[in-house]
Amino acid sequence: MRTVLLLGCIFIHISTSAFRFTDDFNLGIYWGNLPIKITKIASSQFEGRQLDDVVRRAQRKWEDVAGLEIWDDQDASLVGSALVRNTIRWSDDFGAETGFSPVTTLAVTVRHRRGTFFEYFEIILNGENPNLRNNAGDMLYEVMLHELGHVVGIGHSERTPAVMEPSLVGYQNLQSDDEQAIVAVMNETLNRQSTGFVSALATSESDESNAIACGSVSMGSGTGGSGGNLQVLLGFIIASLALFKSGRQKVPVYS
Repeated sequence: MRTVLLLGCIFIHISTSAFRFTDDFNLGIYWGNLPIKITKIASSQFEGRQLDDVVRRAQRKWEDVAGLEIWDDQDASLVGSALVRNTIRWSDDFGAETGFSPVTTLAVTVRHRRGTFFEYFEIILNGENPNLRNNAGDMLYEVMLHELGHVVGIGHSERTPAVMEPSLVGYQNLQSDDEQAIVAVMNETLNRQSTGFVSALATSESDESNAIACGSVSMGSGTGGSGGNLQVLLGFIIASLALFKSGRQKVPVYS
């Protein structure tokens, strides 16, 4: 019987660098084939064109540093709903669907695994946040850049500056720590693919499937969509939420 286990992300140091890999990647789960097909789902053609633009810009940033094609994003966004995998989509009922507060979280990345491999992913965008939905201050692009890092197994960075900081901090380009992270995660992925590595988590049950979602949520403050120096809470998906105030306007951040 197909079972689904939703866990929070635990990030484990595996090197002296500030970047971290996600717990599932650390435990041997990886993408068996590259590039990873992406399907984007929007509610209108305008929204679809916007989503196409930010996804392609974000993926190029990562691929230029890695020096290889990581994602296959050749198709335009689908308008409406579709039962497909490897999706980037909006949720108009974000809190109920993800278990995260729509006030404090901008997006959630869920990686589903079967045996030793990532089977498919979902990036669920908070459609209840108008600034994110309208890409105010290029917020949607910044969030997409961050979430695509999670898709391949990069966790949250402890270093400032970094796109993979758990809070929205306004970076339009990858920082040194992010660049080290994508090179490391892709080198390890390619090594596992070439050697046929099998994770200890893999079992003989062919229908086993686990879904693992990033579980950090925080509330910071700043102006507009660029944010500032924001605080972070790491924990499981049902985590205690806290508010940190350092300015005039509250700005939600992401997982």
